[in-house]
Amino acid sequence: DHIVYKSWIKIFTQRDISIYDNFFELGGHSLKAIQIIAQLETALDLKIPIQMLFDYPTIYDLSKALTSLINFKTSTVEIADGVE
Repeated sequence: DHIVYKSWIKIFTQRDISIYDNFFELGGHSLKAIQIIAQLETALDLKIPIQMLFDYPTIYDLSKALTSLINFKTSTVEIADGVE
């Protein structure tokens, strides 16, 4: 949650953002979405489809989705490493 929260704070001017606030209700649009996704990709060293922000428009939901994506990528790498 903290990494996602920090990326939203950098983009939105208000500091009282809740993890349950909706990206679009805060004034989010496609340019802000690109900026947030770019920050998250850098922070997490992960390619993130921009669609994730549209599908999971709160910090809470996006964090859960990113955790699932990271866990999936990690388990896929572990499986691939085990294959000879």
